[in-house]
Amino acid sequence: MQKSISKFFFVLSFTFLYLFVPSAVFASSDFSTSFNSTYEIRENISAHAAHQVSLTNLKENTYASEFSLIIGSTNIDSITARDHYGLLPVAVNSRDNGVAVTVNLKSRPALGVNQTKEFVIRYESRDTVQKVGRIIEINIPKLTGSREFNSFSTNLLVPVSFDEPSIMVPEPTNKTSTSKFSNYVFDRNDETGISAVFGQSQTFAVKLQYFLENPEDGQEMNQIALPPDTAYQKINIQKINPKPKSIEADADGNWLAWYKLAPKQKVTVEVDLSIELTMTPFSFGYAVPLPDHLKSTRYWQADDPEIAALAGKLKTPRQIYDYVVSNLTYDYERAGKSGERKGAKFALSNPNSAICTEFTDLFVALARAAGIPARELEGFAWTENPKLRPLSLSSDILHAWPEYWDKDKNVWVQIDPTWGNTSGNIDYFSKLDFNHIVFAIHGRSDVSPLSAGFYKTNDDQKKTVRVEPRNVRLSFDQGPEVKIIVPNIMPTYKFNPISVKFSNSPSYGVYGIPVSVESPESKISSAGIVSVNLLPFENKEVEIKIKPKNFWRSGPIPVTVKIGSKIYEYRPKGVSPLKPIIGILIGTAAISGVLFAAVRSGNLRLPGFIGNSDLYRKIKKS
Repeated sequence: MQKSISKFFFVLSFTFLYLFVPSAVFASSDFSTSFNSTYEIRENISAHAAHQVSLTNLKENTYASEFSLIIGSTNIDSITARDHYGLLPVAVNSRDNGVAVTVNLKSRPALGVNQTKEFVIRYESRDTVQKVGRIIEINIPKLTGSREFNSFSTNLLVPVSFDEPSIMVPEPTNKTSTSKFSNYVFDRNDETGISAVFGQSQTFAVKLQYFLENPEDGQEMNQIALPPDTAYQKINIQKINPKPKSIEADADGNWLAWYKLAPKQKVTVEVDLSIELTMTPFSFGYAVPLPDHLKSTRYWQADDPEIAALAGKLKTPRQIYDYVVSNLTYDYERAGKSGERKGAKFALSNPNSAICTEFTDLFVALARAAGIPARELEGFAWTENPKLRPLSLSSDILHAWPEYWDKDKNVWVQIDPTWGNTSGNIDYFSKLDFNHIVFAIHGRSDVSPLSAGFYKTNDDQKKTVRVEPRNVRLSFDQGPEVKIIVPNIMPTYKFNPISVKFSNSPSYGVYGIPVSVESPESKISSAGIVSVNLLPFENKEVEIKIKPKNFWRSGPIPVTVKIGSKIYEYRPKGVSPLKPIIGILIGTAAISGVLFAAVRSGNLRLPGFIGNSDLYRKIKKS
């Protein structure tokens, strides 16, 4: 007599697709399991999912009577299950953040040892793929429990119109193509889900408001933090009203705009930006790690004995990320309230009550304790499903995520352990995405500068951050205005200044402009090439001094000034100071000799003692 296992149960809680978790009632020794998934992506940004399941009985008195899975999305429909003989009964029940699907196998079970039950579950999904601005993103979460399967593979069918992906994690084991689809094959991708991004960069339009107030009786300087350039984002300030007194970058790379406020004055600063995101780091010189990026702070208790001991075991950024993702649980109830920040130590002691700040703080503290420079980023993260990719900061519903310094690549690497946890183990370590916009960088301090969205008054708490994707590409081709000052006369006895003045009228940062002065007949005071970085609206002067090698030379001296790829030629006149001095001395001596001879011969009368000839004769006779 056959013994029925009432539930052959898989739980799928996912981000954009499915995450399967074996139930406790399932014993892998009872069945040999084959699981093959195919995701067919359509040009209308939807997906058809088909999961081919094969269950082979390994025991004489055991068979599967049900197969259940939970799909962590509400954007699915047309759910069916079918075996070789036709449709199978399917029960669908709504849940808080998805649906539960149960396939009834009792009507046509596989009976007997080595007998196999094969069936396929199909449905339409609008969560597997999304298009935001210029980017098409596909996410298939990690299949938890897939090591229990004897066979496990995934096929991703993508329209050829999508071209080649800019990022695909992990690398497919094979790829084939037809006239309509590119088929990416993944065999035994047990360690990670599948993420594919089509598009090279993303553009967002951002509108920000900052409310400033000076309650004092005297003038006061106030600052706001503008979204800065980072290794992965480029800022174009289209409007800033009123204009700041100055804009400067701090050691973490924040852009700080300064305003002078009169007594009791209130100012609303309105900023319109375009932001371009990329996954390939820009080549400009972003802020490098500092000793402060290893220090213990109020929220990053890197010197806590428990945190230090744990960091000694984990050691690498990947291991720290995996620990944080696996051991913390996102607290949706707490996130929906004030979202008060608790810090790394709290997260370690209360792993079931974490929001994005605790995921971030714990990673930063563990990384610093392990000797890895780490910082916190605050800003906006575009999400279409807050259950799967939540935003936890109460002000304007912002987000926090960490970054660490990769010493081998010499770049800050952004990661998101919060979304790695809530999205069903999508890998947000190997790659991030085109959705995270940095408003402020916290490195030397764990709280300042304040991110956009936090500059509010007690009387005005309205929304101050608005972000929209744009299907355009930004241009950063305009360079700064340049004025070169080369003196017309160059004395050979000293170093003469050659000045290059930059005025960055473009509303974006310009980096790594090489400036050099060449003159084969001169000594250069500054060896090598000067590299110039300019913030938006910044003016800067570079001075390089040269001194002609030939002290005696007078005449044109060839000078070449190179700024980027442009070359400017000059021929100032070199002048030796000894030649005019010697000429003056010779001329003076000659005139003196002539005068002396004339006076002595009596042919010259001059007023005064020497010019009185009669007196001169008298003196001579006496």
